[in-house]
Parts: sequence; C-alpha cells; structure tokens
Amino acid sequence: MKKHGFTLPELVIVLGVLVVLFSLSSVNLINFYHKNSLGVSVNSIVSDIKQQQIKAMVGDTEGRAPNNAYGIYFQSDNYTLFQGTAYSPSDSYNFTINLEDDIGFSNIMFPGQLLVFATSSGEVVGYTANFDYVTVQNIRSGETKTIRFNKYGTITNIY
Repeated sequence: MKKHGFTLPELVIVLGVLVVLFSLSSVNLINFYHKNSLGVSVNSIVSDIKQQQIKAMVGDTEGRAPNNAYGIYFQSDNYTLFQGTAYSPSDSYNFTINLEDDIGFSNIMFPGQLLVFATSSGEVVGYTANFDYVTVQNIRSGETKTIRFNKYGTITNIY
C-alpha cells in the first residue's frame, strides 16, 4: 500500500522558503510606503499652497471683509493656512494640517516661517532671494524634497 502526502522535512523546507519570500517582499513594500508617503505629502502641500495663492489673486473673502492676502505658516510637523498678511494663532478661521508621523519640515526658508501671497497679484509678500524654499523630509528614510518659489509665487522646482 502506497501512502500519499508530504513528509515533515518537506513541509518545513517549503514553509521556510515561504517565510523568506514573505520577509523580502515586506521589506520592499515598507520602503515603497516611505517613498510614497513623502510624494503624497509634497503633492498635498503644493496643492494647499496653490489654493492659498489663488484665493489671494481672486479676492476670496471666505465670508469676511475686506479682500486680503492669504498665507501659510510652517512649523516642523504641521502647517497652517490663514487669511491676512500676518499669522495670528488665535484666529478661528485658521486651518491647520498635521503632517504624517514620519514626515516633517527640515528647512523652512521663509522670513518668520511665513509664505504670504499678496492680494490680486498673488506675488510673495516680502520675497527675498535664497529665502524662498521649504524642505519636506521623510524622517525614517531620510529622503527629502525641496519646494522652491520665485517672487511671483510660482513653484519653480521640486527636487
């Protein structure tokens, strides 16, 4: 009588190979997640910056008067969208966006950590050359992306 099935050593070898393959694929997926989270965060930040500039250019009042400038106040782990030429932490209209746990701002090269867009023109208020960028960093992987502006508020480079 012939018995069908696998022996214990055969099962152990197959399971060992499967564990090794699963471990390798998990490491690759985790690295992909870290790279992807930085890209998604940068895209969201760029979108919010452009939205603030457009609001300043079209004179959006958000139900308040008069037309005003719009800006972004950067901190190490979040940024706040605000109306006006100066950031006021007590303004109830401020909208703060917290970055993911592994994402942060490593360099904020704007005077006072503020990027403000002028009413109508959308130009950067108080633009100073070489103080015109912000660097976003994935803290776990060390990867960075820098968003650079010109005096017209246009994003000139993301590298």
